[in-house]
Amino acid sequence: MVREGKFRQDLYYRLNAFTIPVPPLRERREDIQDLAEHFVETHNFSRRIAKRINKAAMRHLVAYDWPGNVRELRNVVERAIILSRGQNEIRPEHLAICEINQQPGDLGTQLQFEKEPTLEQVEKHYLQSLLEKYSGHRGKVAGVMGISERNIYRLIQKYGLAGQTKKEVLSD
Repeated sequence: MVREGKFRQDLYYRLNAFTIPVPPLRERREDIQDLAEHFVETHNFSRRIAKRINKAAMRHLVAYDWPGNVRELRNVVERAIILSRGQNEIRPEHLAICEINQQPGDLGTQLQFEKEPTLEQVEKHYLQSLLEKYSGHRGKVAGVMGISERNIYRLIQKYGLAGQTKKEVLSD
């Protein structure tokens, strides 16, 4: 960028006093467990329940190539904390990892937002996507989310998703 005139040369030399090469996370798989556990311990929201990542979920984290490096790992762990809700254990189904070699039907749930969403926005969109995926079957959605069917009903009412229930889907 300095050669192209897009970055000031004097500023470059001030900032480039000491260079530390850091390989991508996929080349440092031994760091993934420590980083993931650190993100679980130091997240700055929802501290009601002490959470931990179970062995199966950790295997998924270590096996993934992390094209977004440490920032992507942090985001996946934070999403898993949210999606695991009242459970003290983060399991593989709580991880929102999109593997390149998976088939489109195997990608799990993907939520996309234009800006950083609130916890309620994530919860609403996650619930909505599960209701669509399971044709409004509240029992299946409750099983995936790890909460009671009664709580699913309450969330449906809270977010105005009544048109997403199995009964209403079948009657359409």
